[in-house]
Amino acid sequence: MVYPVINLLIGVGVMFSTGGGAIVAKLMGEGKDKEAKEGFTSIAISGLVVGCIVSLICIIFIDKIIYTLGGNDQLYKYCYDYLLWMLIFTPFLILKIYSDYFLITAGVSKLGLINAIGGGVLNIVLDYIFLYIFKMGITSAAIATGLGYGVPSIIGIIHFSKKSSAIHFVKFKFNFKLIKLF
Repeated sequence: MVYPVINLLIGVGVMFSTGGGAIVAKLMGEGKDKEAKEGFTSIAISGLVVGCIVSLICIIFIDKIIYTLGGNDQLYKYCYDYLLWMLIFTPFLILKIYSDYFLITAGVSKLGLINAIGGGVLNIVLDYIFLYIFKMGITSAAIATGLGYGVPSIIGIIHFSKKSSAIHFVKFKFNFKLIKLF
């Protein structure tokens, strides 16, 4: 019922990651490493801001969204509990997607693969533990999914915070021309 909202958020992450990846890779190929790192940082922050704004709007209108997507009084609590937690985990969702794409751009595709698979496996294991062992309900499924996004996001942040990475976070300097390329 509520997955279209989650798809919207995934779409924001993919949009900034694929478009940003192409721009940053082009700059790196041209030998413009400083601009590539600035662009990488600017795109990451822009993607997070847009994702959080969309998430906040969805939280404000969560009731209307659930009913518009076909929810009813019987399903409302399940939809609300799941969607609210997924919206809370939006920054991690965006950063996970961003990390997946940019670990490849940074030349550490093996880490990207391990990170992506690890997040998925963590989600599956936590789903089983929360739902079947502890019988915590639908909220726990959303939390497990959020943690499945969170751990790879943190690994990405750690990697891209290292100056030894081909691309890494630098002091934020908003570049409107770069964002306009989207």
